[in-house]
Amino acid sequence: MGTTGGEDHPQVSRCALYMRSRPYARGDVKVLPANKGKQMATSKKSNEQLPAVSYDYGNMAGGGFEGTTHEDFTMPFLNLLQPMSPVVGSDSNARPGMLQNSVTGELVPGDEGIILVPVARQHVFCEWRPRESGGGIVARHEPTSEVVLEAKAASTSWGQYATKGGNDLVETFYLIGYRLRNEDDTDPSEVLVVPFWASKIKVYKRVMQMLNTYKGRPPLFANRLRVKTMQEKNSSGSFWNYDIRPLNGGVGESLIAPKAGDGSMHPLLMFGQSLNKQVLAGERRMADESLADDEPDGKVPF
Repeated sequence: MGTTGGEDHPQVSRCALYMRSRPYARGDVKVLPANKGKQMATSKKSNEQLPAVSYDYGNMAGGGFEGTTHEDFTMPFLNLLQPMSPVVGSDSNARPGMLQNSVTGELVPGDEGIILVPVARQHVFCEWRPRESGGGIVARHEPTSEVVLEAKAASTSWGQYATKGGNDLVETFYLIGYRLRNEDDTDPSEVLVVPFWASKIKVYKRVMQMLNTYKGRPPLFANRLRVKTMQEKNSSGSFWNYDIRPLNGGVGESLIAPKAGDGSMHPLLMFGQSLNKQVLAGERRMADESLADDEPDGKVPF
């Protein structure tokens, strides 16, 4: 992970160490939330569910991660499972409408959701290889790129774009942020990318409009959101979409205060600002392979 902003604010450096170590130290244990949000750990050797544990390693905390940078890690996607998502058929715990961390495999019930602090956004056109050709993402293109402009000029149906080579181009918005485990949490959990395309774009635009027009225009990374899911229908059938709202009902009631209890700048704001700079500088890469679980397909209604 990069150190942008960390040298000026020691608290950010501690957050950065936490972010580097925590999501990748779970070995072969898959963390699954149980009812009412209590997390349970399911071992590969047993179906018995036991409470997840957390240890204090003292001055050994983070050992072995020295010298790591953003090149060592990737930003997971927060996948929204649909009935045809591969994991729904392969994992008995997975259900349509659940949220899934694409790297850790953690599943979260859609009616419970997660707390997300957004820090940055991106607008791209994702180039997808057709399923009959093996599927998978090929590249991400800027909206003003030659590839996108040529595809738009050649399109005969609004919103349906393809490259000269026959790959699909899908307009996509990414909301990048980090997770909090509860409302009072001041230690950032894993960084996540929430993808929006097709019917999900309307949710993204509604949220961004709401946050950007709030009085005083707080920075994006001062907001706390509850990301849940909801079922919708259109002429093609039913599907699951994101349901994203301010954590405590209103934008103002959900903001991170500028100052911590001791009068210093709130550590979550410092961490959010640092992560924002890393994303804008291209110092954070996304987990390309995770998009396969939510791959656009003209045969699905979402």
